Amino acid sequence: MLPPNPTALRYNPNGTLNDPEPIPFQPAGGLGTNGTEPVYRVQSDFDYQSILLGLYQEWIELDLFHNILARFNETDFAELNLTKSDMYLIQFMADQETGHSTLLANMLGGPGGATPMCTYNYPFETLHEALDFSQILTRWGESGVLGFQAHLDS
Repeated sequence: MLPPNPTALRYNPNGTLNDPEPIPFQPAGGLGTNGTEPVYRVQSDFDYQSILLGLYQEWIELDLFHNILARFNETDFAELNLTKSDMYLIQFMADQETGHSTLLANMLGGPGGATPMCTYNYPFETLHEALDFSQILTRWGESGVLGFQAHLDS
């Protein structure tokens, strides 16, 4: 394995674009990998904007899972033939999102280096609708990450 690219630690993750956009609304960077050891920090505007998008996705998933557990009780779950084990799995997924969002926020500069979490409003009233929305949101987030992941500079 090659050592890190010598320019890997030079990018300033300050939340603004540091290089001209190659085309409208496309941050600079994202040239792929070259076999060097990965460095887990942003190295270009493309990296910053992509990781920030991932962070927002993790935050909405984290908030969504907590929201479901706060709004719906064991009786609501039982009406859908779900149990306390299913509620535990939703809490487990929320715990995973905490780890994911912490990792991405740290890549963007740690506490104070990333933008704050949003306040979310969800388009569901029932537990069935909430679980359906969760699947759609998670699927959208996974496909979004897969779209930019191969183009990160590190």
